[in-house]
Amino acid sequence: MKTLKNATLFSSIAISLSMFFTTHGHAGLIESGFEASYEVSHNNFYLGDSVRILKKQDNQTWIYRSDTSPKGIAKAFVSDIIEEISTITRNVGQLYPVEYKYRQHGGKKLTEFTLNFDWTANTLTNTYNKQTYELKPDTHDLLSFQIQLMQDLQAGKNKVSYVIADKKRVDTYNLKADKKDSVETPMKTFNALKLISNKIRDKMQFIIWCAPELGYLPVKVMKIEEDGDESVMVLKSIKVN
Repeated sequence: MKTLKNATLFSSIAISLSMFFTTHGHAGLIESGFEASYEVSHNNFYLGDSVRILKKQDNQTWIYRSDTSPKGIAKAFVSDIIEEISTITRNVGQLYPVEYKYRQHGGKKLTEFTLNFDWTANTLTNTYNKQTYELKPDTHDLLSFQIQLMQDLQAGKNKVSYVIADKKRVDTYNLKADKKDSVETPMKTFNALKLISNKIRDKMQFIIWCAPELGYLPVKVMKIEEDGDESVMVLKSIKVN
């Protein structure tokens, strides 16, 4: 089966999408924190769930955590569990990632790495490829950019640009609002703002649907590969901390 070629597929989807309830004020979810569960699928085949938890530590610091694990039939083919943790701080209204930790375990191979963001020295250190990069403005990890996106859309921006670091590289992601769209999820149907990204390394593109009634939290994220394969995350449930 093409969707289950190997365990690497599941981890690739999770790290790439890498990317709720009753009405709150636009800043409500970021300030209060939340726990959201998403369904993860590839070419319409259900792979598992990703649970994302944002917790505020103090007025200027948050911890954003993602735990992704296989469910259902996919467990017969994939056993990898992926844990991601981003520490985020705020200064003069801008969000800055401080540290991102990734751990993939439970399968045949253990993978761990850390991204360290030193905003004083303007350096980004990656323990996976042992590279150090210049830390440019609007640089984020795969989790922190989602919170920044919410904040930017709340501020009325209809196009944004982020430098996003992952396991092996640093790329520029440009997202532009396309239109309002009706998005059906296991929770409810949302009226969402559809954003389309540039082609990343000419190989993949992202489409993100963010719901204004939830402070523009993503309710659906789609990754389209060069060969047309689609990986999707869709909101399943939400609760406020």
